[in-house]
Amino acid sequence: MIALFEPISYKKIKHLHIFLADIGYRDYHEHNDYEVFAVIRGSARVRMSTAEFYVSAGSFTVINPRAAHEIDAEGGKTTAVVIQFSPYFCREYYPHARRLMVENPDMSGIDRETVVEIMAHICRMAIHYFGDDRLFELRCVEDLAHLMILIAERLPCQYLNPGQHHSRITKDRKIDIITSYLDSKYQYPVRLEDVAKLVDMTPAYLSHFFTKTMGVNFHDYLSKLRFEHALRQIDRDLPLGDIARGSGFSDLKYMTRAFLKNTGLTPAEYRKKHHELQTRRRLKSIREPNQHIYSEQQSKKLLLHYLESLV
Repeated sequence: MIALFEPISYKKIKHLHIFLADIGYRDYHEHNDYEVFAVIRGSARVRMSTAEFYVSAGSFTVINPRAAHEIDAEGGKTTAVVIQFSPYFCREYYPHARRLMVENPDMSGIDRETVVEIMAHICRMAIHYFGDDRLFELRCVEDLAHLMILIAERLPCQYLNPGQHHSRITKDRKIDIITSYLDSKYQYPVRLEDVAKLVDMTPAYLSHFFTKTMGVNFHDYLSKLRFEHALRQIDRDLPLGDIARGSGFSDLKYMTRAFLKNTGLTPAEYRKKHHELQTRRRLKSIREPNQHIYSEQQSKKLLLHYLESLV
């Protein structure tokens, strides 16, 4: 599992970002914020390294900071409110928030009354966020504080002790160093021993640490980076051997293995299929984005309609 790190931009108020979107697919990504993913139409499969589950209309999930996750509507579209907030919100008054971890992201075992209550709060919170009255900032602070109380009191959670929290921060820092190095060097020969020195580990321990933390072993992660680079180059008029070497594979044979593993096709077969698909799309003018974000006015209208259905 290779996750893209996604920095959160707080456009309206510090520590909080909310949007309503139709989502078809979001590849594995992670960020430093908590994320509440609340579905009002359709359904989506959420896949993480430790869990895989569906979120359907009228339900939600809470994803912890730095938990890589994929969202897949499986060919359809799901309309969802996405609330992203910093674990450092209100830290002067509640410093324990950054140690709060939701134990069960699929919300199994949560009674329906609680789910409806939290869904209603999520929608009202988003409506306030999309507003522009003089009390906008205060309403957002109040709503976010109440959401955190609902999560802490009504959902299965645990607080990491200071040692666990420090260990988690240290682990995240080491993973950042490793993945940043691989992201910048994958086109060149990479030795496990050289990466291990960066984080003061033995090669054997680095291999174990990486697999346990990332859910994929070191060499598969590196191969996936190279495969994704080759995928971006495959429609260019370049010999496949040149693409393989330019992507970091030692030769075409290893790139072919990566393509067969990830697509079921050889690079030549994939290139041919890709060209055919691109031609059909040009002829049919197919332009279907995987994510459409609603305007604030559209969002408020949809959310008010949804809230009425809950009454």
